[in-house]
Amino acid sequence: MPDLQQTVCAKTPFDKEERRRKKSWCWIAYDKENFSGNQYVLEEGAYPDLPAMGCLPHTCLKSLQVINIEFSEPAIALFEKENFRGKKMEFTTEIVNLKFLGYNPHVASVQVLGGTWLVYEHSNYKGRQILLKPENIPNWLSLSGYHKIGSLRPLLQKRVYFKLRNKETGQFVSTDGNVDDLNLLRMQVADDNDKSDEQAWIYQGGYLKCRMAEDFCLTIVGSLITPGAKLGLALQQNEEKQQWNINPDGRIYSKIKPNLVLDIKGGTQYDRNHLIVSSISEDKATQRWEPLVV
Repeated sequence: MPDLQQTVCAKTPFDKEERRRKKSWCWIAYDKENFSGNQYVLEEGAYPDLPAMGCLPHTCLKSLQVINIEFSEPAIALFEKENFRGKKMEFTTEIVNLKFLGYNPHVASVQVLGGTWLVYEHSNYKGRQILLKPENIPNWLSLSGYHKIGSLRPLLQKRVYFKLRNKETGQFVSTDGNVDDLNLLRMQVADDNDKSDEQAWIYQGGYLKCRMAEDFCLTIVGSLITPGAKLGLALQQNEEKQQWNINPDGRIYSKIKPNLVLDIKGGTQYDRNHLIVSSISEDKATQRWEPLVV
């Protein structure tokens, strides 16, 4: 195959639809074929030579893969013993030097609770690196090939608009009404509408904001936060009932009541398609959602 180093900054071969679907602006290069071997994460920018990519001078890159968007908020836990035993170290932000901060850099197992993380063998983001998405790693040495972690950071991803598709009904979270009269506006699921800003959302700092009015965010209506409470839009006011956690398990959890998740009311009444919060239930497929980048 052609020398991959010469094509890293070139335009990707994807057609327009493929670029839209895989929009993430980050790539991961490997020094072996079939996406294996040492990893080198390439964030948006130019890389004039191999050292700029974190590679040794004689590295030969063999494969390249897009990094898809991960919507869950960054959180990672490191353990001193295998199978998630021993002292637990949990982080939500970057750590430049684990040892300098008083943590034990010798790690035996890892839980990626949310977000996409770059984990480095040495401090100051040096040495071998591994990209991690939400998963449980009971034996860190077996996966990575090294015992310790020197530094780590969540991968920063650009703002993207997405639709929230319900995995049970195939319908999308949508607004019904006008932001000029929030008392009449309802949150519901509806069939796909490619031209509608009413189904496009952005997730920032725990807030789900609609593209048709980005000053407004998804909120639980009223002061009684109980199962069955309906949802609406409101001006962002940093209230806990306006904050959500998009989890890797497909559920969207309320931060004010983590036992409540985004759901569809159901039934046979006129409001059967309205969005509510309900108690977590493994038997309810309507509680699982899939973000689709638009």
